Parts: sequence; structure tokens; C-alpha cells
Amino acid sequence: MSYRILIIDDEQQISVAVKLRLEAQQYEVHLATSGEEGLERVKAIQPDLILLDVSMPPGMDGYEVCRTIRSTPGIDHTQIIMLTIHNSREDILTALAAGANDFIEKPSTMAGIEATVKRRLAQVDALRQAGQPALAPANAVGNRVFISYSRSDGKFVEWLAQRLAQEGFEVWYDREILSGRDWLLEIGTELRKADQMVVVVTPKAMASRHVTDEWSTFYKSHRTIHPAILIPCDLPFPLSGINWCDFSSSRADGLDCLIRGLT
Repeated sequence: MSYRILIIDDEQQISVAVKLRLEAQQYEVHLATSGEEGLERVKAIQPDLILLDVSMPPGMDGYEVCRTIRSTPGIDHTQIIMLTIHNSREDILTALAAGANDFIEKPSTMAGIEATVKRRLAQVDALRQAGQPALAPANAVGNRVFISYSRSDGKFVEWLAQRLAQEGFEVWYDREILSGRDWLLEIGTELRKADQMVVVVTPKAMASRHVTDEWSTFYKSHRTIHPAILIPCDLPFPLSGINWCDFSSSRADGLDCLIRGLT
């Protein structure tokens, strides 16, 4: 089977080099040099996989293109790999939350690009056979909650997750201290699927780069965040402007406040 691949990148020298390398593997490869052109090509060829650059000034950036593709009917099998020179955890989570399946940090070796493409094309076949889309759909009920927290507050988060589950919410939180690509992919996927976020507020959590990356990514998608104050401390903007629930003096009152906010 000849897979169709679309590269959307304004750096034509890089795109052409990648195109030639992938064509040597018997892939059918198409190019677009802007987000707008890329969307037209997506509709025309319905690619199996898209290599999508994040930064393409002027015009649409990769995040916007990715979100648009994911909202387009009829191409739900397409795997999207984001190419990003912005290698921070927040940038990668933003790409995954926008609907990307994977990411490649630029610059990358041709061997690294080939390996990621091959891995994702294997997913195309597996998902087609199972009749499933490239991304699991978001929760239609609208009650999926992502909890962002410092690992030192794990016992409280376990208690909170159990109470919210009893109220009918579907709760996800990172139960283990992990690292690496697969862990980042899982967090990005869960951020995309979540309807609302609870941020457990303590001084340690507010100083955590991981917690900051998670709520910043969620905030940029214009979804609702609920600060849950476990230990009072200064809140960074924009969390300081959001109605919060106080768990520091009474867990029962804090939980009642949070459930009202979530519903």
C-alpha cells in the first residue's frame, strides 16, 4: 500500500529533503508551504499522515491548522506529527492538546523522522482495521476532569478523585512520576480530552514547572480551570482572577464548592 504524506512547512529546503527521503521509501509525498495551502491540500488528497510545522509566519500557525484539520469531517484517520523548534514541555503539550498524535523536535535526523513516520503509519493501519479514528473523541457528556498537582499532594488528589468520581465525573490525573516521550504523549492526549481542569494549589505546586505547563496549556484553549486551595499561597496570573475553592480549612466545604463549579 502506498501511503499519502503531506508536509506543511514554510522551509522549502527542509521539506524537499524530507520529501526525497520519504519517497525513497515508496511513500507518496506532497508539499505545502503555508497553513492555508496545507488545508486545501488536506481536502484534496486526504493524506494518511501530515508532517506539520508549528511556526509558519505569516498566517495560520501549526496549532491552528491542526485544530482545523481535527474539526474537518472525513479525515479522522489521519495521523499528525508536529515539527517544533520550540522544545519546551509547554509547547509540546500545546501541540498534543491541539490534536497532534506525535511530535518531532527540530532539528532532527532523517533517520529519526523516518522512524516516527513509520511508527505512526502502523497506527493508521491498526486504527482502520479497528474502525477507530486517529484520536479518541472527546467526552460527549462534558464531565471529564483533569487534575494538575504536585506529587507531594498525591494522597489528597486520590481522595479528591474518588469523591468526584462518586459524583459522576470522569477523572484523570497522573498517578506515577514518569518521564520520557510516551508519558508526555499521554498527558497531552488527556489534556485534549478534558472538559475542565482542577489545579491543586500549594506553594510547591505553584513553583512546579510541570503544573504550570499543564494549566497554561489548558488556559490557552479557553476551557474552565478550577483552583483548589489546599495550602494558601500567592496565585499567578491568570489563576488569581478565577473563582477558587478553599480546601485548607474544610475539605467538605471545598468539595461542595468545587462540585458546584464543575456542574
